[in-house]
Amino acid sequence: MGAGRPEIGWVPIDTNDPALIPPGPWMQWHYDRCVPPPGAEEMARNAVCTQAFRVGNSLGVQFHPEVIPAVVRR
Repeated sequence: MGAGRPEIGWVPIDTNDPALIPPGPWMQWHYDRCVPPPGAEEMARNAVCTQAFRVGNSLGVQFHPEVIPAVVRR
């Protein structure tokens, strides 16, 4: 689903559980918005959309936790 605006770059988020999902900033590179499935618990968000959700033992994220500053510098 399209977002109202793209998110590209390092973006802070609001989080329910900073130990699980720190507020960032997190690398974003998308033009879409995340819509959690029915029954999911929203774990993080910003003005654009849900940024993370949990269903059972699974966690879905909109941002790219695998990207760290050192990777971008390379």
